[in-house]
Amino acid sequence: MMTKRYIPALAIGAGAGALALGGTVLAASPHHHHGTKAPATATFVSLATDSPSDASPSKQVTVRCPKGRYAVGGGAHLHFPGEPGGTVPLAITQSRPDPDASARPTGWTAAGNATGPYASGWGIEVHIICGR
Repeated sequence: MMTKRYIPALAIGAGAGALALGGTVLAASPHHHHGTKAPATATFVSLATDSPSDASPSKQVTVRCPKGRYAVGGGAHLHFPGEPGGTVPLAITQSRPDPDASARPTGWTAAGNATGPYASGWGIEVHIICGR
């Protein structure tokens, strides 16, 4: 389940650039659920979800837009323990829109791999920005 909260948006990422807009963004996390809904005036919805944090050598996660919305941007980042600025043998191998049957993207998929021995827990967090 996802925690949802509303964040005023001054700028959001869209594809390779940033789109400066006013509006409301809905942020979500998979850890808690408070039963809130996006306001009817929300132009964009931003959601995020995490993979499990464990030592498995590869991971893939998809996050979907709410019904009636489609992906206008997204991305991913890795979570791992270690020293700031340190090097770890982990890589994001894909971060892409995920099309539905009509080929209009309604999700965002990201994957990552350990590129060498890595015994610590790690995970991927995937973000999506959905528009109408």
